[in-house]
Amino acid sequence: IGVLLDHVAAHRVTDAVYAQDLIVALDPRSIEADRFAPDMLGYMLLCFFDGCRRATDFTELAILTLGHARLTRAARMRLTDSLARSTSP
Repeated sequence: IGVLLDHVAAHRVTDAVYAQDLIVALDPRSIEADRFAPDMLGYMLLCFFDGCRRATDFTELAILTLGHARLTRAARMRLTDSLARSTSP
């Protein structure tokens, strides 16, 4: 379980850095906002939202794995369906 929590914590740090970069890039009062080209801003948004999806997927997978015996059949099916939708193109 410790490895699992370390993994979650490491990715949350990365996600927080993406969020901080976006705050700077989108803040019209920021002196640094002008240095972000539109394609760079698009990439930053992609990384941020990809991180959000990854965090949600990983959380659902952790709940499904660690709590499998305590979850109802319906809860397991919802988590499984959610993960399947997440990996669909």
